[in-house]
Amino acid sequence: MAVIATSVSVSIAKPPTTEMIMKWYHSILTDGTDEGISSKRIVTFLAFLLCAIAFVADLFWDLDVKDSVYEGMMYIAIAGLGFTASERFSKEKERGE
Repeated sequence: MAVIATSVSVSIAKPPTTEMIMKWYHSILTDGTDEGISSKRIVTFLAFLLCAIAFVADLFWDLDVKDSVYEGMMYIAIAGLGFTASERFSKEKERGE
C-alpha cells in the first residue's frame, strides 16, 4: 500500500488593528465619489444604531419605547438604506463623474 503525502497550508489571519477598523468605518460612511463623509449614511447609521439599542433595551431591561418613535427610526433607516443602494445603480454621468 502506498501512502500519499499532501501538504496543507493554513493561513491564520491577523487580528484587525485600530487603523484597519477606522478605515472600514470610513469606507462605510463615504459615498465613493470623494473622500467626504455622506450625511445620508451618517443619519442611516445612527437610525439603525438607535433601533438596535431600543430593541436590546426592550428585550433585556423591559424599557418601553413608544411604537411611533421606534417605527419612525426604522423608516428612516430603511429609506436611508434604499437611497444608499440606489446610488450604486445610478449612471456615472448623473453622479457627476
